[in-house]
Amino acid sequence: MFILKKILTAFLIPPGIFISLLICSGIWLFFRKSWKAGFLNCLIGIFIWLLSLAPVSDMMLRGLESGFKIPESPSGDVIILLGGGVYDEAPDLSGIGAPSGEMSGRIITAVRLQKKLDIPIVVSGGIVFDGRKAEAVIVRRFLIDLGLPSDKIIMEDRMRNTLWKFVRS
Repeated sequence: MFILKKILTAFLIPPGIFISLLICSGIWLFFRKSWKAGFLNCLIGIFIWLLSLAPVSDMMLRGLESGFKIPESPSGDVIILLGGGVYDEAPDLSGIGAPSGEMSGRIITAVRLQKKLDIPIVVSGGIVFDGRKAEAVIVRRFLIDLGLPSDKIIMEDRMRNTLWKFVRS
């Protein structure tokens, strides 16, 4: 039953449902003697399926990530921790709000780097949507929970995106 559930789930949630619909409609069109449309639907379904496979997506991302190397001996005056998404209504042990999975990785890396270099962390992330909480406030709470002293955390909670604007004086 467990295996059947896993297999059915893969076909019922995206992208599996779209792939299944495309291939099934392609087969249906083949039987209706609409060869070109049937072939195109099957081809698109197979293409989407290939793109959703981990080895293919990893290979495509490798080219984007290969240009960035982690420095062997990092240095600097501050660590800038850009926002990466939070669940601002999620209940947590020390308050309301929790970082997303991607943001959690950034937080852990920033804490490890801060412990190594003993420099402040600038936490960036404002209110992206009205009625929500600022990312920086939630991330600051997590940094303190992970043992960082509050005087080593600089909060920038008004930024709404990572677009930097330079103003000429």
